[in-house]
Amino acid sequence: MIKVIYMGVEELYKSLKGLAEGEVSEKEALEKMKRATPVEISKAEQRLVQEENFGEKEFKSFCDVHLKAFENKVEEMKNELEEGHPIRTLVLEHDEILEALDELEELGDTLKERDLTDSEEKKLKHIAEHLVEAEKHHDREEEVLFPRLVKKGITGPVNIMEMDHEEMWPKKKKLKSFSKDLDENKDKIIELIDHLVLNLKDHIFKENNILYPSALEELADWDQMKKEGDEIGYCCFTPDTSQKDY
Repeated sequence: MIKVIYMGVEELYKSLKGLAEGEVSEKEALEKMKRATPVEISKAEQRLVQEENFGEKEFKSFCDVHLKAFENKVEEMKNELEEGHPIRTLVLEHDEILEALDELEELGDTLKERDLTDSEEKKLKHIAEHLVEAEKHHDREEEVLFPRLVKKGITGPVNIMEMDHEEMWPKKKKLKSFSKDLDENKDKIIELIDHLVLNLKDHIFKENNILYPSALEELADWDQMKKEGDEIGYCCFTPDTSQKDY
């Protein structure tokens, strides 16, 4: 098993290095990624960061190619997991957040054209509160999931996700605060909405397609992870928190 993963990592490492240097086409790199596991891709990308001194910008470009290789896999992953499984719960929470972001994007577009109605303003405040409430989702990732992935050597993707969490947290709090006085903060709210919609959707897509599949492949102590997650708590919009064992 170790040999297979190593050979996969080596092949991907050379392909992605060639992609970054302009010697390998995106199509060729994409084909290799489609034949690899999420863990192989994560470790190949991490090796590039460590050995070639590629920065976060290059790493994110690798993730973009990776995402193209794993599109439409989330529903399959979600449907294969039992209700209450830690990863299934995280994905379902992502579904709720994505739905809220779609509504937030519509409100932002409307705000660029005209003032919001009372009901639209109420919806904006509600969504802003939910985005702040989502920190329990991030806490479960950072305290339960991420440390286990790091122990497995999947550090690059984890570092990117943690940086995203740190960068977006104050912006979500600002949106909640600014939404209390829409007239005074209209331009700031529009800017925050544009930033959060774009970056949160990208962040969720990467967790769904990189972090979570890697976790399912590498980790096994789901019963203990569920207990630790229960102690941290859930979001007001969490679809299920059943107490099943795994």
